[in-house]
Amino acid sequence: MKKKLIISLKLLALMLLFLSVTTGCKKDKQEETKNNPSLIGEWGHVKSLGTGRNQVTQITLKEDGTGNEVIFNTSFSGATTISDENIKWLSEKEVLKLIFNDGLVDEFQFALSQDAKTLTLTNKSGDAKEFFKQ
Repeated sequence: MKKKLIISLKLLALMLLFLSVTTGCKKDKQEETKNNPSLIGEWGHVKSLGTGRNQVTQITLKEDGTGNEVIFNTSFSGATTISDENIKWLSEKEVLKLIFNDGLVDEFQFALSQDAKTLTLTNKSGDAKEFFKQ
């Protein structure tokens, strides 16, 4: 009877040890991402579509990792919104990820000018766009 009690206590101690090692605080498992603070703000890019017509991309990156991307066309007769989407964003080293609500992730290499007023985003195909801080 004593042997069964000792074996049961040892098994219980092993189970408790196993559980304490394999479980932990949620914060311990999640690394906090530190987005590059120089990216925070409103950025604009203008692409000419011909005489008097432009396509404007405006990206807003907030401190909390959320933001917005608006694309619209302008002409002499006014502006037409093409898309207006809420996003989440992450920066890791020189990579900027824009995460859209539908799960799409746009990934760019980024470079900031020395004065942090010009942001160059280069996609995986090598196409680069310059954005200016507004």
